[in-house]
Formats: sequence, C-alpha cells, structure tokens
Amino acid sequence: MRPRPRAAGLGDPTGQQIERAVIRHAASRPEERIGTIVINPGGPGDTGLGQVREGGDELDAWGDGRYDIISWDPRGTHASSPVNCFTSEAKAAEFWEGVSIPSTPAEAEGYTQLTADLAGRCGEVMGPLLSHISTADTVRDLDRLRELAGEETITYVGLSYGTVVGQMYANLFPERVRAMLLDGIVDPVAYTTSAETRVASNAASTDEVFAQFLQLCFS
Repeated sequence: MRPRPRAAGLGDPTGQQIERAVIRHAASRPEERIGTIVINPGGPGDTGLGQVREGGDELDAWGDGRYDIISWDPRGTHASSPVNCFTSEAKAAEFWEGVSIPSTPAEAEGYTQLTADLAGRCGEVMGPLLSHISTADTVRDLDRLRELAGEETITYVGLSYGTVVGQMYANLFPERVRAMLLDGIVDPVAYTTSAETRVASNAASTDEVFAQFLQLCFS
C-alpha cells in the first residue's frame, strides 16, 4: 500500500509531494492479534518491501503470529521516490568508467574529488529533495506509519542501521515507544563523527571476533 503523500519537508506542507512504498503482512492468528510490528532492515536504504515479501512468514513467527508486520522503503530509496544522480544510464556509465577502489594516497585524493563531483550531480538532478532525505526524516515517516496503523505506541524492530532509526525515534518520541528490538546496534555518535570513525567502529567487532578465532586455532 502507499500512504497518502506528504510534503517532503515540514516547513511547507503544501510543497512538493513524494510517495513512500509500504507493505503489510497480516497476522496469521488474527483472532489473537496484539498489534503491529514495524521493521526497518537497515542499510541505510535496504528495501523493507523486499524483506517482507521474501520473509513475511518468518517475520510473522517473531511475533507468534499475533502481530501485523509492516515495513517500507525509506524515502529516497527503491520504490519511495528514489534518488538518481544521473539523467541516463549512459551518463552514469561514463562517470564510473575506470573507477576502482583507491589503494594509494594519490588515488584516495582523486576519489575524494570524484565523490564531491557525484554529490554535486545528485543535487543538480534531484534538487531540493535531497534536503529532506535524512535519518530524522525517516524517523518522522516511521511515526507516520505508526499513526496510519492505528497504534498509539510503536512496536519496532531495527536491524543494523535500523538501530539508529530506533534510537533516534526513542529520543524524539519517547512517550510513543511500546517496545523495541534493536539487533546489530550501531553507535550513532561514531557513525556520524566522520567516515573514518564510522568504518573503524563498524570493523571493531569483526576484528574482535577474528582475534578470538585465531586464539581458538592456536590454543
């Protein structure tokens, strides 16, 4: 289903409209239904529609069949007014031709300029919409889903980056939280400090697990 379009930004409710694509998997035990679970698979930008379409029955079992399962494609992704930084596939292919992961300081400097050029192209193609695609906007969309589902408080599952969405929701709307399950928790401070800090934070647990693996191999 698609909720009634809302303005891209809060400052002008009569301004440009975008759509959010939403999916619902009905509770398999409707006679014992408790409410609705809203799920964000993370990414940021993974498709909630795909997650529910491919795994609806498994997700239904998380709530013992007593919850409707709702998810969505966050604004700017997949079926929800997706961001496109190029006017054609040919333009995209031309831009990325010969580009590879940098392995030297000189290549890294060139790649930095490339990403700046990409950001400029995104702004040229998408215009003011980019100013209204953020985690805070996603959180407000999440609260709108709660409202559309007829729930006074939210029951939420956030995976990976979806844990940032959940943490921000709990800070913005603490009185509207019924229950949350956050799996693969992302540190929002480390995530937003810098790209380097974000990568180091994401890799820290991997390094720890690998160190334990090596210890087991040599013990």
